[in-house]
Amino acid sequence: MIIIIMIIIIMIIIIMIITMIIGELLAFIRVMFGGEHPTPDICMNQFWFGHLAFVVVFGALSFKTWRVYKIISNKSLKRVKISAVDVLRRTLILISFTLVYIIVVHIFAVSTLKETVLTISNQSTYHIECDFKYNQFETTLYVLETVLLLYGANMCNATKEAPRFKFSLINYY
Repeated sequence: MIIIIMIIIIMIIIIMIITMIIGELLAFIRVMFGGEHPTPDICMNQFWFGHLAFVVVFGALSFKTWRVYKIISNKSLKRVKISAVDVLRRTLILISFTLVYIIVVHIFAVSTLKETVLTISNQSTYHIECDFKYNQFETTLYVLETVLLLYGANMCNATKEAPRFKFSLINYY
């Protein structure tokens, strides 16, 4: 029985690692699009891949750190059980909300190009950057990502003194 539980635990840990690797691959794809000449489609692809990568990686890390925080901050004598499945479920819910919001942005906030010309002593430099018709959507997403980042940093700070002996694969997964 213990061997089956250990195998399940290891599979869930591997799923979380794969989730973070998928987020890193999304970030890599976003960087690849960043090297292309900007078009409205390229801009929207950068938006999709960049924000999804951030939420997948930092969401998974923040919820894993949240789990550790909940276990070590337990002041009662009750056993706290937050499994890796719970962490994965919360991460997937966060990713789902982000996907829905990005779809809304894709529908309503039209991607445009903003061209800036800088002329200094007979030499003109053209700079083309991505923009949205309604910037409020993108700004809202950046604010939400900042909140996620600050939440994760707060959890890291709260768990920096976590005793190592409290964590066992059998006891807490």
